[in-house]
Amino acid sequence: MNSKRYSQAFALVALSSLAATQAQAGAFLMQEQSAKASGRAFAGEAAIAEDASTIFYNPAGMTELKSSQVIGGGYMIKPQAKVSDRGSTVGGTAVGGRGGDQAFDAQPLGHFYAATPASEDMWVGVAVTVPYGLANKYKPDYYGRYDAIESRIVSIDVAPSVAYKLDQRLSIGGGIDFQYMEAKLVSAIPNPGDLGNPASDGKLTIDGEGFSVGYNLGVLWKATDALNIGLSYRAAMDQDLGGGSVQTVLGTTTNRDVSTTIALPDIVGLGAAYKLDGATTLLAQANYYNWSRFDKLEFNFSDGSTATLTQKYRDTYGISVGAQHKLTASWTLRGGVEYDQTPTRDAYRSNSIPDADRLWLGLGASYALSETVSFDLSYAHMFANEAPINRTNNFSALGVTAVTTGTTETSSDVVGLSLQVAF
Repeated sequence: MNSKRYSQAFALVALSSLAATQAQAGAFLMQEQSAKASGRAFAGEAAIAEDASTIFYNPAGMTELKSSQVIGGGYMIKPQAKVSDRGSTVGGTAVGGRGGDQAFDAQPLGHFYAATPASEDMWVGVAVTVPYGLANKYKPDYYGRYDAIESRIVSIDVAPSVAYKLDQRLSIGGGIDFQYMEAKLVSAIPNPGDLGNPASDGKLTIDGEGFSVGYNLGVLWKATDALNIGLSYRAAMDQDLGGGSVQTVLGTTTNRDVSTTIALPDIVGLGAAYKLDGATTLLAQANYYNWSRFDKLEFNFSDGSTATLTQKYRDTYGISVGAQHKLTASWTLRGGVEYDQTPTRDAYRSNSIPDADRLWLGLGASYALSETVSFDLSYAHMFANEAPINRTNNFSALGVTAVTTGTTETSSDVVGLSLQVAF
């Protein structure tokens, strides 16, 4: 059998796993763009507008700031997956390999904001964020290795933004998103002469990167002196990724170029912030994700061939409530809870991102060192429902089919820290 046929078969299998990696918004859409926001489980972010991180959640909120400011911060995210084999096979033989807990490496990410008034009614600012990110790396001999061993996504978004106060109650804002993205997938290839032995597997690695431009808009309405209502919109974006693949199987290494387009969703957020008294603020948020536009992926290979993978994602929503309380002149405490729905369907779920409906619990605190310098700290924990994995990968060039059948239950711990300086 010639190397071109091997290459086509293995690339298609791996890209099937990459499709699942790229398509689960709940799993790699990063809400963590502010330590304060994480501490209240992202409740009321479209409305509260208390620092420059409002540029990401609702740019219109810049008009509520009291002075120029910059914020720099970051997170450490520690995900974990408990995976269980439920009869996976390769070529009709038990697939072999481990199950159990998979403790992924902790991953850092950061953000930066700057905002300043341009006139009495206009503000300008910039946000540098990581809106999409993922880093899952399983043990190379676990039972789901033919589906995915490693999945990695990172994006960097730079968004110059502007906000304008129409009157004392209503402000509008918007920004342009310049976004770079790269992705990586590593998966195993079975050895037909030694099925069920992880040590004899081959390997396929796929890398791709791309750049796209989008936009975001926001409206902030001060309904009363105590109540803010905010509406935000982040436009859908198509990321065109191009890169290459390297496969090693049966002692042969093959290189091949590949490209695809990833359809990212429209996102709408509606938030409310109500000042119960001089010290306590109640918060609520509802988000809608238009993931149904991610219906399929079409791949173009360097030899002129193409492949289409159906995804059938559904639109989803997230709901959060929270509160914060100014304990003293220096200390502010906050907390919240969020329910986040997955767009994935059981028939398409992958070990690349073992996504399921999730519950977030967040706690946080801020300490004002002075009138111009403050620190924010947050901790959030994510609980996810147990979800089935049912994947079939056909290695037609080898005459072998791998059926990955199991369950997965994921969790994450997220610690955030930021420094805010006003001028």
